[in-house]
Amino acid sequence: MSTYRGPRCRSCNGPCWQWKGSVWGYTCAACIAKHQHAAAARADARDRKARKQNASKLFGNNDSPAVSKVASGR
Repeated sequence: MSTYRGPRCRSCNGPCWQWKGSVWGYTCAACIAKHQHAAAARADARDRKARKQNASKLFGNNDSPAVSKVASGR
């Protein structure tokens, strides 16, 4: 049985026979997918935090003038 002597993934050191360009180099598809899923999860967390802060800013302050019962039609 011969051992693999070709290029290896720079993340997991597994066999990676295809060059993925100047950004990824020799990185296997599984490591690229894992990185992209982790990046998407971080982006989702950032978006949730930003939405929570914006909602807090919008609904947390009471700058709008009060509406009287006469003006609201009740």
